[in-house]
Amino acid sequence: SLATYLYGRAPAHSYFNGCSTGGRQALMSAQRFPRDFDGIIAGAPAADYSGLKFSQAWRVSAISRSGLTESEALVLAGHIYEACDDLDGSKDGLISDPRRCDFDVDRDLPKCEGPDTDACFDQAERDALKQYYAPVMLAGEEVYPAMPVGSEVLGATYTQTLRSGWYPWLLNDDGPVLLDLLGSDFFRYMTFVKDQPNYDWTQFDFAERPDGLDEFSAIVDAVDPDLGNFKNRGGKLLSYFGWADPDINPLTLLDYRDQVAARHPDLDSFFRTFMMPGMFHCRGGAGPDRFDAITPLIDWVERGVAPAQLATWQVDSNGKRSNLRPSCVYPAEAVVDAESRLVCSLPKQLPNRVD
Repeated sequence: SLATYLYGRAPAHSYFNGCSTGGRQALMSAQRFPRDFDGIIAGAPAADYSGLKFSQAWRVSAISRSGLTESEALVLAGHIYEACDDLDGSKDGLISDPRRCDFDVDRDLPKCEGPDTDACFDQAERDALKQYYAPVMLAGEEVYPAMPVGSEVLGATYTQTLRSGWYPWLLNDDGPVLLDLLGSDFFRYMTFVKDQPNYDWTQFDFAERPDGLDEFSAIVDAVDPDLGNFKNRGGKLLSYFGWADPDINPLTLLDYRDQVAARHPDLDSFFRTFMMPGMFHCRGGAGPDRFDAITPLIDWVERGVAPAQLATWQVDSNGKRSNLRPSCVYPAEAVVDAESRLVCSLPKQLPNRVD
């Protein structure tokens, strides 16, 4: 191998680190090629890739026809965070677990009684948001979970510009929304047996399963919960997700984790998950989005020291670290203790979940 040629010996350990599609490839490696890597980091994995494509079409078709603007998305975020920010015991601009947030579009958003302004939401916008936050239904069956609230908020983009988390994924005055660029070709070239280059994916009616879906899913999705071969050879898997991801639903990782736990009760011995409040897709957001996951993974693989938490932070415009807080092994989360410190602990109010 190249390593043997350069260093005179074979690698002692091999590691994989990826986010988004890279996170899906990471899980696919653990599931299908368990001997390839000793340690794997799967960030925001698009594991249920086919389900994600239907979710993208579901959300884009709703928002694109609504007339919703980025300014209104930030107003929406204000109402959501006013209702839900402090449910974790701290009003800090972050929602630690949006499943605790009982936000209702009809009940909690001001309705336009006159002209549509940024301060209110007309019926078309309300209907669009109700669809956006609803589970994705295909041929009468749920194929992707309901999107949690939180990604609407103002946060840092990849370029450190402050914008709503929905920019440019769902809202973009400068051109096509990013979800259109990422999702439309799935319907044109992948999920139907016969290619349809001019197919308008926003018109997909969700009434019937496309005829090529099963074959596509079997090849591309990374959702097999049997990690026995990876675990038995000593592999370690570390996964993370931003709770404010505007693209991939963070609940898909937790659903997958539950399925793995049902097969492997000793889950924590080889697979640990970190959920990060306020983080957008892989990077950016209103919360800490910088961390070192490689060093803890190496310590886990090579020294047997399992990570209990990750140190996370943001980088300000001067390149300095700010907003340092721990990211905890799920289901623990960072809570304020009696001495006003953030520590990892099980929250007092747990959402409905299987651990």
